Amino acid sequence: MQAATRTLIRPLSYLRSKLMSLSIFSKLVLAFLLVLIPLNALSLSMNQSGSNSVRAEISKLMTSRVHFYMDSLETEFARIISQGQEYIVDDDLQRLSIASEVMSEINIWEATMRLKKRLELLKSSSPYIRNVSAFIPALDRTISSNEYISRMSNEEFQAMLAPTNRYESPFLMWKDRLFISFPYPDNTVMHGTPPLFVLSVEISKDKIAKALNGFGSDDEGGVVLYSGKPALLVASDSEAAVYFKENLEQADAYNGSGLKSIKVGEEKVMVAFEASTKFDFTLFIYLPEKNVLGPLKQYRIGLWLLSCLSVVIIVCFSFFIFRLIHKPLKKLIQAFREVERGNLTVVVNPFKDEFRYLYDHFNEMVGKLNVLVHEVYEQKYRVRSSELRQLQSQINPHFLYNSFFILYRMAKIQDYENIVQFTKFLSEYYQFITRTGAEFIPLETEVAFVKTYADIQTIRFSNRIQAEFGEVPASCLKVTVPRLILQPLVENAYNHGMENKLSTGKIVVSFEERADLLVIAVEDNGDTLTDETLDRLITLLKLPAEEAESTGLINVHRRIRIKFGAQYGLAFSRGTDGGLKAQLTIPIPKEDDGHA
Repeated sequence: MQAATRTLIRPLSYLRSKLMSLSIFSKLVLAFLLVLIPLNALSLSMNQSGSNSVRAEISKLMTSRVHFYMDSLETEFARIISQGQEYIVDDDLQRLSIASEVMSEINIWEATMRLKKRLELLKSSSPYIRNVSAFIPALDRTISSNEYISRMSNEEFQAMLAPTNRYESPFLMWKDRLFISFPYPDNTVMHGTPPLFVLSVEISKDKIAKALNGFGSDDEGGVVLYSGKPALLVASDSEAAVYFKENLEQADAYNGSGLKSIKVGEEKVMVAFEASTKFDFTLFIYLPEKNVLGPLKQYRIGLWLLSCLSVVIIVCFSFFIFRLIHKPLKKLIQAFREVERGNLTVVVNPFKDEFRYLYDHFNEMVGKLNVLVHEVYEQKYRVRSSELRQLQSQINPHFLYNSFFILYRMAKIQDYENIVQFTKFLSEYYQFITRTGAEFIPLETEVAFVKTYADIQTIRFSNRIQAEFGEVPASCLKVTVPRLILQPLVENAYNHGMENKLSTGKIVVSFEERADLLVIAVEDNGDTLTDETLDRLITLLKLPAEEAESTGLINVHRRIRIKFGAQYGLAFSRGTDGGLKAQLTIPIPKEDDGHA
């Protein structure tokens, strides 16, 4: 359980960190999209649901229309067949077919006229009947509702004898004309015996087409009455007939009733159909989907365009808000960078909006910071000045203790000659120490003082240790340096490097000018320096002032850094003769610069 929880938390934490790392502009766009996307998704879902409902209603409507029109056609054709069945037992038609040989001409004429009127009445009973004819072989005449009496066409008579199922497939085609024939007696009864007469009802394909045209409701759709037996195709117009033959005539694909969506080329067509349960034909109503669902599709496209436009508007609006926020923030950030560079005079002109509060407080902060910096700088200067005097005071009494000890030892052995010389050097030494309170002196004065100190040490060590001084570069003689920066280095060489040296001790003080630097090196040939001692000295130089031990060497290093900066000061290494080599680096000021 805990492993699953950690697995779930890890991606969430990663996602949260990614979101937090986004820019303000990206967060604004994301926030607006999180609101817009659900609304657009809901709108699209509602649109799709509405489209499906409309499609279902249209499908139901088309199916209902096909059923209604099919029911109308079936009813009309059933009535025509029923009336035709009644007419074949007409008395005049029976007498003219059977007893015309025993009838007088006046009786034949009277019977013919009565029959013609009844045929005309049958024709007028249905808008789909074009003509009603009675073929009477006994008279060799055809009595028609459209004509008076004509000689019987044996070809047409024989065509009307084609076997049909009056109750399932009553239609027959002859010369592209549609008929329903009523032979008497029926072919199924006479078994090849010629009938006495044939009553034929010609159905007007034009009238059916006109009715089908009335069934339709769209200029691009069509209505078709189709039958395979006989090959019957009646359409609402010629274009519908051609379209049906080329794209939709698949008799086996339409069984019963229903609705299909058929792809024709690049477009889809909705086809509602119903096969007659009484006659062998099928009624079709087809309509391009774009005519039915086109407005819904356009609405969906409009909705998508609106969504895209909304995204563009959100991006632009977010950018506008981003600019409103970013511009003042950018101005404030630039002001902070100026403060980072040390410019404490920067002032931000406030906008007349919510950022005014930030700007006013920023200006107030910079003002207070400026005051604090001046106070801190003044305090730091005073602290450094006090520390410098304290360090110098630590050096001043240091040599005094050693000097009195040496005089005591020399007086004890009654070495008066060296006492005279030693006191002379010692007086010069303390004359240098006490004659001025200046913190900084020329380098040549500092070097002369150190030479006096070396003479004192030579007497102290009975010439066992010799001090050699190199020549100071002429350009560096007047360089001002803190007082007593060389004496502690030479003193360290005497006290620590030469303390076990019984003879041939040597201390070398050299001066080297490197570009804008002066390197003063103090090197001895002592043999007591260990790697541990050298490492400890190097470490002491790196310690903070409050942690470092307050010795002569460390005091010199700190005074140089206080005066010239952290890049200057002491460096320790092992010399060429094995002793300690202390290098003191100070800057050489330019002609227009100096140190006071």
